[in-house]
Amino acid sequence: QIPSRFDPRDRRGVNLQAVDFFGMALRNLRRSNVFGVAAATWRASRGRPRLTAASRWSSSVLVTPSSVDGVARVTLARAPANTFTLEFFGELQTTLNELEADPTVQGIVFTSSSPKIFCAGIDLSELVDPDVERLERFWGAMQGWFTSLFASELATAAAIDGHALGGGCMIALACDHRVMSRGTIGLNEAALGLPPPWWISDLLCRVVGEARGEQMLQSAATADANLALDLGITDAVMDSAISTTPEMPSIGGAEKRLEHLLRVPGRAGVKAERRAHFVGEMRSRLGADTDAFVAAITHPTMQAGLRRYTNSLKAKR
Repeated sequence: QIPSRFDPRDRRGVNLQAVDFFGMALRNLRRSNVFGVAAATWRASRGRPRLTAASRWSSSVLVTPSSVDGVARVTLARAPANTFTLEFFGELQTTLNELEADPTVQGIVFTSSSPKIFCAGIDLSELVDPDVERLERFWGAMQGWFTSLFASELATAAAIDGHALGGGCMIALACDHRVMSRGTIGLNEAALGLPPPWWISDLLCRVVGEARGEQMLQSAATADANLALDLGITDAVMDSAISTTPEMPSIGGAEKRLEHLLRVPGRAGVKAERRAHFVGEMRSRLGADTDAFVAAITHPTMQAGLRRYTNSLKAKR
């Protein structure tokens, strides 16, 4: 029976990740040996985090310490809906690279500055009447960042307090844990006539199962928090009554999940071994995936559909 509320003793749903197994194991041992010092360093840095993206790049990505030692909180703050652009992916990649290089950081919780939207996916300005060279760079940055996130040795969790459609759902699926309080989540690309590329579809199917995942992809299905829990898309549903962060309830639940996960010494090695093959495929097929994406987006029929959809959104404002 799937719990409807977060139970800190419940460790089901631990998703895993990839890089080189033996290299990861060695890094994990090194991290374990210095964890006490790292934790003390992290505590000492409270209120003055060394990595603060807002002060170094822009307000689109904010990095702050969380309530759990060794866990950074990464807040998506690209108003109004945290939609993906080429530049936003550049900031996300830089943020991930720096956090992975910081020995005091063991995990990341992704959240949003908006109480209504976690992430609404790709910014349509990247897709409508695109410059082909920029479109190629955009897809390379997108697939590259999601590969890095999925392959990261850090423990990761998505705290979803609002809608997570398309790319927002992808962030959640690439993380080790997903905690949700409100909004809807799902891969709805088929509604625009664009079937998700293989790796996006596989991220969903590896979580919910092949048959159910295919049904959801074909129907562009989305789910609220409780249905997402039943489907296995999320691991827990939080509300303000039981959360340490009442305004954004999922943050407290996600941080608790990582606190317990980080107590497992061999976590990173298991994650690396289980995800190695999938990560290798994502990297080796990047060129072909980029060509396929550009061909699909620039097709006249697709462009006509995207223009109609964009105009319909403008008409609703």
